Amino acid sequence: MTIKGAAPAVAGHTTATVTATVSGFVGRTTVTFQAAAPDSLSLSVSGSFRITASFSSKVTFRAQLYREVGTPSRGAEAQFSATSDATGNAFGYFSGITPSDAGGLATAEFTPGNTAERGVATIRAWVAGTSADARVKVEIVSP
Repeated sequence: MTIKGAAPAVAGHTTATVTATVSGFVGRTTVTFQAAAPDSLSLSVSGSFRITASFSSKVTFRAQLYREVGTPSRGAEAQFSATSDATGNAFGYFSGITPSDAGGLATAEFTPGNTAERGVATIRAWVAGTSADARVKVEIVSP
């Protein structure tokens, strides 16, 4: 018996045609693979939880994606936001956002900029369309 067929390991819906040959008889079927979406995530900061309000300040946040069973498919896109706890205002910007790798890790670099926001702020990471969502608290300080 010979079985041929493969599917790329990417996020999203992908199909593959599987062909089996037994004693000269050939059978084919199409298999649909669906991305394994994350169920949860943990969020951590690489560096200090105390961030200076400046364009030169850069901090990397790491969103580790998890599934109850198995591993999330690579390529999941985590989204990030920063909000002042005192005012509720969003501030700063995230750059270099990477989709999750084969181990479920997505990262983003945060720059607060020359914001007027000071004090405790909430950094949030989530994956749209899933229950994966986490927050960490940081402190924004004057330059």
